[in-house]
Amino acid sequence: MKKILPLLFTIALVCTSCVNYYQVLSLKSIEPTKVSENVVTYSDKDCRLDYDFWADKGNMSFTLFNQTDETMYIYLGETFFVKNGLAMDFLQVKKNRALVYSPENVIAIPAHSYKMLDFPMIHASIFEFCGVSVTPDRSEIVEQNFTQQESPLDFSVRLTYSLGQSSVKKVLKNEFYVSQVVNYHKVNFEQVHTDTIRSCNEPQIIFVQDAKSPDKFYISY
Repeated sequence: MKKILPLLFTIALVCTSCVNYYQVLSLKSIEPTKVSENVVTYSDKDCRLDYDFWADKGNMSFTLFNQTDETMYIYLGETFFVKNGLAMDFLQVKKNRALVYSPENVIAIPAHSYKMLDFPMIHASIFEFCGVSVTPDRSEIVEQNFTQQESPLDFSVRLTYSLGQSSVKKVLKNEFYVSQVVNYHKVNFEQVHTDTIRSCNEPQIIFVQDAKSPDKFYISY
């Protein structure tokens, strides 16, 4: 028994560590945006920004489209990701599907073209609330809803740019806040439903994760 008990204890620890949980955070935007199946879009006469936040800890990459007939200049020294009041620099640009640090203070986007800007993540640690279990069982799904003033997390993208030969700088702000937090057992988080799309003019059934949406992100723990 002296040899068996440590082994059984080890197996119990391994099995316990196999149970995963996910905190899903829903976002609302302050500025008018459009949420489609795969993207959250902000658009004005100069710019279009496409976001898909769905990822572990949040995907802060976004596509910046220049919708004008002139070259757009982005001033990285005056462009920030701001989270709960803390301003952080955007230092990475996506090139050929790879992230590279941009040494330039200014990047140019030609007319009617786009570039990818990236920040590593939105938020890494879960939020805990009184009376709400962070290790729910499969039958327990509790929603915590928040107004903008009550939200535990708000963040924004702040872009400074100019157009063509003009020296006039413009500032664009996209602000979001967490409007709902739900803790899921792994089994609930991974639930899917079927949907039908058309591929080569033929209907095709696909599986879609119930919780997934471009205006949400999750934290695994």
